[in-house]
Amino acid sequence: MIPFILAAQPTMIIERGTVVAVHSNEIIVEVLKTSACQSCQARHGCGQAVMAEWGNESRQQQKNHFRIPYQQPVQVGDQVELGMAEDTLSKVALLVYLLPLGLGFLGMLLGAVISSNEWLQLLAFTLFSGFGYLVLNRFSVEKSTVLIPKILRTYHAGKGNFFACQESLNKMKKFFISVFSIFMLVSMSTSSLAVQVDLPDFTQLVESNVPSVVKISTVSNSDANSQIGSNEVPEWFRYFFGDQLPEQMPRQRPQPSRQGLGSGFIISDDGYIMTNNHVVDGADEVTVRMINGNEYEAEIIGVDPASDVALIKIDAHDLPKVKFGDSDEAKVGEWVMAIGSPFNFEYSVTKGIISAKGRALGGNDRYVPFLQTDVPINPGNSGGPLFNMKGEVVGINSQIYTQSGGFMGLSFAIPINIARNVADQLKQTGTVERGWLGVEMYPPFNDDIDLAHSLGLERAEGALIGRVFEGSPAEKAGIKQDDVLIEFDGKTIHRSSDLPPLVGLVKPGDKVKVKVIRASKEKTLSVEIGTLTKEVLSGQTALPAKKADNPLNIIVTDAGSRNGVKVDDVLEGPAQRAGVRQGDIITMMRNEFVRDKNDFDRIVSELPKNGAVAVRILRNESIVYLAIPIRN
Repeated sequence: MIPFILAAQPTMIIERGTVVAVHSNEIIVEVLKTSACQSCQARHGCGQAVMAEWGNESRQQQKNHFRIPYQQPVQVGDQVELGMAEDTLSKVALLVYLLPLGLGFLGMLLGAVISSNEWLQLLAFTLFSGFGYLVLNRFSVEKSTVLIPKILRTYHAGKGNFFACQESLNKMKKFFISVFSIFMLVSMSTSSLAVQVDLPDFTQLVESNVPSVVKISTVSNSDANSQIGSNEVPEWFRYFFGDQLPEQMPRQRPQPSRQGLGSGFIISDDGYIMTNNHVVDGADEVTVRMINGNEYEAEIIGVDPASDVALIKIDAHDLPKVKFGDSDEAKVGEWVMAIGSPFNFEYSVTKGIISAKGRALGGNDRYVPFLQTDVPINPGNSGGPLFNMKGEVVGINSQIYTQSGGFMGLSFAIPINIARNVADQLKQTGTVERGWLGVEMYPPFNDDIDLAHSLGLERAEGALIGRVFEGSPAEKAGIKQDDVLIEFDGKTIHRSSDLPPLVGLVKPGDKVKVKVIRASKEKTLSVEIGTLTKEVLSGQTALPAKKADNPLNIIVTDAGSRNGVKVDDVLEGPAQRAGVRQGDIITMMRNEFVRDKNDFDRIVSELPKNGAVAVRILRNESIVYLAIPIRN
């Protein structure tokens, strides 16, 4: 359409002139007069302005002399007319007015490279094309056309000259603006629609992976039948036999079997299946049901309570198996899907996003940095796979957080990288071997910035060592109580919960480097990791109960080189309620200076049974006064 607009224009004359000099490759032309725009009948000399622009590089000493390349025979004194053919102008104008659109698409391409967000791409298109349009308005087509006018051998006195097409150029500008505006509106509408409907389609994902998911049913029989006691003998038996039962009456009562339900998924075509330990724990019979209705009796290959992973096997071949993803690469916010049999509703599909990573739930599960999701998980989903949008398993659905017994928006999955490591060991040896460091951590440290500052740290990051077990690898390596472990085997420790999974993955006997902060200084130590045994695991589940020997219920020690006593621990009691913190240094009580623990014990022993004691505390180099009420 744009070339068509200009194609209707005749050959356009710019100026008339006289040849005043002839050189080998060029001539010098003296302009005789200035053209006027015949289409608008302007009298202000548009042609002169244009010739001035063209003459920037070709102008001679004389203001109206112009240097023009020309090799045809011509003599000084010849009359010439300068002009530009319509096809040249059309091509130039077309290129100039396509500049904003071209820049716009270039911006959209760059936006697509940077991000898949449609709004960002649209913004890039708008900015780039807008810049092109500003350039177009700043430098008009006349200025942008750095072409030198041609010598027209014949004067074409038509309906107009070069400036007669200016109206067409203005129309072309309006046309471009209209097209650009329509394009922007359509782009915004389609982008908005894309944002609204660009939700993941799980249909193909489900069809591809459902055959590799199984339903697991378990039966647990009682180990022993219960005896019927004399108090359970019917009254009419007592009338005839007293408390002595007849020989024919059974003295034992069989207990009903306990049934369980869960899910699992096939990890090899020869029948190995991964599920949760709590699904098959204590089961005497395990039955696996496929989606095609086939059922198999399964053998328990091995279980690992510490990670809640179990490996079972059925006698079958050429089975559909899942693809494994990399749980370390999973991102918070990405879509995930679960398949399982909640409440015995077989092969139910639920979806959601990964809400968080590296969640620590405590207890035996401290060796698992769980993936937290909002995927609806209910009883029967346990052991089922958690898929990403590539159809890869990134976790095993294991637990939910609930106060009602049902799903409440928080579910937790075992990262598949950890589960695969466990399953490989169970397949090879039937047991799982884990690394052991031999420390007890103090998790509240990560939420106490004041405690971190008192230990010489800017942030409450790392694992504060509250206890080092005697004879442990940590003790042999020189790790001490009150150290803050900030790096293990090259990996940064942000929270206490980060450490156990990393230690557990190290092969016993391997040596790793650890970094600790001790007395505000960083130290690097080498630790030979030990083996985590059941005895070790059960022996370090909790620190021994602490007891205080004073009515304030705090444990203190001498503050060292400075006067006062340091608060090592604050137990439930009046000092805790008053605001005393671990790490505080008590320097005065009841208007008496506290130089050491002997002073503290003496003053505390003289406290009244009911009342309050004023305490001066040094906390992070600041003085704090507290009143601790005493009630007996």
